[in-house]
Amino acid sequence: MLARPYATYIPKRFCFASNESQQGPHLCNFYGCDSSCSKAVMVRQKNYMPIFRYGPMQEITYRPIGTVRSPFLSPKNMPVQPLQGRGIKGKIEIYPEYRECLRDLEGFSHIIVLFHLHLSKGWRLLVKPYMEETERGLFSTRSPHRPNPIGLSVVRLVSVEDWGLNIEDIDMVDGSPVLDIKPYSRELNGFEEERNGWMKGRIEKLRDKKPY
Repeated sequence: MLARPYATYIPKRFCFASNESQQGPHLCNFYGCDSSCSKAVMVRQKNYMPIFRYGPMQEITYRPIGTVRSPFLSPKNMPVQPLQGRGIKGKIEIYPEYRECLRDLEGFSHIIVLFHLHLSKGWRLLVKPYMEETERGLFSTRSPHRPNPIGLSVVRLVSVEDWGLNIEDIDMVDGSPVLDIKPYSRELNGFEEERNGWMKGRIEKLRDKKPY
């Protein structure tokens, strides 16, 4: 069975190198050290400090709550970000057993949609973002090709209907399974960014670029 690290906690009198309790609390990067190791770094913890151990990988299963209906039948020629999807209309068909969950949603102008990127195939540690020539770490990009292909979009909520939602400003392909819907609130979600990483100065270029 595949294994993945999980966090656990151990007493402070624990040597990371030899995996054995020592006479004094210390942290050492050298394998097989003991309490007299000259390279040991004394640590001061009140009670516990975390380490990572390995255990069985937990499988997670989600059930879609609905389906996106979009004019985009494939990723080709569709917006790469909601910024490019302004004015584009679509729908979210909600499955009957979840439609009562839509109660009170009509009071919000925008919603957060979590969906499965069902057309995403494979992923890489380093990728070249759209309109970029430099490889970036996957988690510093918005590439749809990810270990867990989950998409997130903030869209305008036009209306709530018996069958689901009319939405606008979309960048989702038709048939995308919807995993969850949450109300968007500027007071709760509208953070002023302090740093924009490698994207600095590139957002305006994307705003002016027509969908590929």
